[in-house]
Amino acid sequence: MSWDGTPDGWTPPGEQRAADEAAAKFEAERAAADTRTRTLADAISFGLDRIALAIVAAGGRAAADLFEQLNAPDLLTAEALAELNPQPVRDAMLARARADAESEDDPELDDLLNPDD
Repeated sequence: MSWDGTPDGWTPPGEQRAADEAAAKFEAERAAADTRTRTLADAISFGLDRIALAIVAAGGRAAADLFEQLNAPDLLTAEALAELNPQPVRDAMLARARADAESEDDPELDDLLNPDD
């Protein structure tokens, strides 16, 4: 017997029904929250992938090659990652930046940026 005089393991039917309904409601709410979280995580991942691709595209062919190497399925070990050489990517990006800095000014672009001149 329990402290209130009921046999051990016995629950009044009304209480059991209420407990079952509460458990079912909690499970449905948790499933909905999990779905919302998964959807949000997928959207963020998609956005970050787009940003990464834009950065790689701006880096040129050497950056694209390195990006492909990083996403290769056989690149799963620390040793394989350590063997990658990002120096050509850095060199290509620096060369592109130097070329952009040394390029002649575009008069049409100057007119758009400084219309009062």
